[in-house]
Amino acid sequence: MKLKTVPTHVRIPENVAKLAKETKLSYNQIADAFIQLYAYKIILIYEQAGLIKKYQHPKAFISIVFKGLGRKNLGSNISISIRTNQCRKEALCNLTGGKDFGEALTIAICAVSYCQQQGILDMKSSSLKSPLILLQGNKKKYVNTYNKIFRKTPDNITTYIDVCGGSGILTALASDSANFSKLIYNDLDTNKTNLIKAVSKSGTDFLYACGHGNIEALLENADGAEKNIYNAAQFCMSHQRNSKTETIFPKLCQYSQSLQSNQQTSGKGGKEAKRIVEVTNMDCETAIQKFMNHSNALLVIDPPYRNTMGYEINAPENADTAFPIEKHERIDKLLLKCRAIFLYCCRITASRDRQKRDNTQNDFCAKGDIDKAFSGKNLFFFDCEPETDGAIERIISNHQFCGFKPYL
Repeated sequence: MKLKTVPTHVRIPENVAKLAKETKLSYNQIADAFIQLYAYKIILIYEQAGLIKKYQHPKAFISIVFKGLGRKNLGSNISISIRTNQCRKEALCNLTGGKDFGEALTIAICAVSYCQQQGILDMKSSSLKSPLILLQGNKKKYVNTYNKIFRKTPDNITTYIDVCGGSGILTALASDSANFSKLIYNDLDTNKTNLIKAVSKSGTDFLYACGHGNIEALLENADGAEKNIYNAAQFCMSHQRNSKTETIFPKLCQYSQSLQSNQQTSGKGGKEAKRIVEVTNMDCETAIQKFMNHSNALLVIDPPYRNTMGYEINAPENADTAFPIEKHERIDKLLLKCRAIFLYCCRITASRDRQKRDNTQNDFCAKGDIDKAFSGKNLFFFDCEPETDGAIERIISNHQFCGFKPYL
C-alpha cells in the first residue's frame, strides 16, 4: 500500500547538496526525517535553536546552518535526482513553507542537518496519550491502565487481537508494549480499517497525504492504493479537534511508529522479532468465534456500551450494524467458552447525558446486567477510576491480571 514514485530532477544550491551528503542520508530519507521532526514537536526544536517566536519557521534553519549567509552564498544551483510524486512534493512545500520543491527540499536538508548535529534527529516521540481519531467510546482516559495490563501479559501470549478496533489506540498501546509479535486490528467500519491499513502499511506516504493541505485535489485523479491512502488521510484529518499541523503531526507519527508492520521489535524475552500487523473487516461476533480458541492470543473486546447510541459506522453493504442487547448477550456467552485470554470492556453505570439527573436506579440496573452475565463464572474484574460524571469502566477477564479481583 504505497504511493507510486518516479525519478524527478530538482535544482538546489550546491552547498546544500554537499550538506545533504554529509548527513549520509538519501534525499528521500531526509524528506522523511523532516516529516518525522513534527513528531518531536518542532516548536521545541525552534526554542532549542534560540529562535524567538517571530522567527519560528522551517525556513529559519537555512540561516542557522549557514550562519546567516544570504541565498547567493549557498552556491550556484545544481540538478539532483530524487524519486518522488506530486503528493510528496506538495506536502513538503506545505510543511516547510517552500515556494517550490527545490526550496522545500533545501529547507528540509538544513533542518535535518541541524537536528543531526544536535543529536536530536533520532529522539523518540512521547508515549501515546490520545486516540488517532476522536470517536465515541475511545479509551483515552484509560491509557495507563491498559498499558500496565499489556506489559503483564503471560509470556506464551504472542498474538494480540482487537475485536472492536475503533480508533486503534488499544492496538497501538499493545504494539508499544513490545510483548506481541503479531497484532490483528478488526472493525466492521471500512473507514477505520482502511485508516489502520494506511498507517501500518504505507510507511511515510500516509503522513505526506495528511500534511498535503488539499486532500480533495489528490483524490480527483487517484485510484487503487493511492485512493485508499488519500481516503484514509481525509477520514483521519476530518476527525481532529485541532487542525494545526504541529499539533496533529506528533500524534500521527506516534501511530505510524507504533503500528508499522514488518518492523523489527523486541519480543518476548528480549528476542528481536518482526512485528506483523494485520487488518480484518468482520463483525465482532464473527471475529470472536474465529479467534476464541487461540490459546496464544489475547482478545480485547470493546463493543459499544449497552443501551448507548450515537456510534459512527461505515459498514460494508448488507452488514448488520445494529448492536441490540441480544447481541451483547450472545457475546457474553461466547466469552464464557473462550480459551484465549480475553479483556472485555464495559460500563457498570448507565449512559450519561448532559442533564444532571439522579442515575442511581439506572446505574443499579446497568450493573445488574453485567453481574448477571459474568459474576460467579470464575472470572476477574478491574474497575477504573470513576469519571467526573460518576461513570465507571469495568474490565473483565478470564485471567487474573495484577489488580484484578475475583468476580464473585
